[in-house]
Amino acid sequence: MKQTKEIRNGSLYFNSVLGRVERAIGKLNSARVWTTRHENAATAVRVKNLRKATSNEVDDYIDESKMLKQVPARLTV
Repeated sequence: MKQTKEIRNGSLYFNSVLGRVERAIGKLNSARVWTTRHENAATAVRVKNLRKATSNEVDDYIDESKMLKQVPARLTV
């Protein structure tokens, strides 16, 4: 990707620096967007390091998300 206007909020993109799929959640400036992974804290990512996730990558991300939702939250004392 070369421009933030090509990025769609809510869509999944492969981060080539971190080697993982992330969800775009907002534009930061002309070169960076906010992304998150499975509802973790948002991080700023350069658009040039993102590409659209393949259907296999999307399926893996969704499967991982489903597994995380099945794991009970840790109890804190």
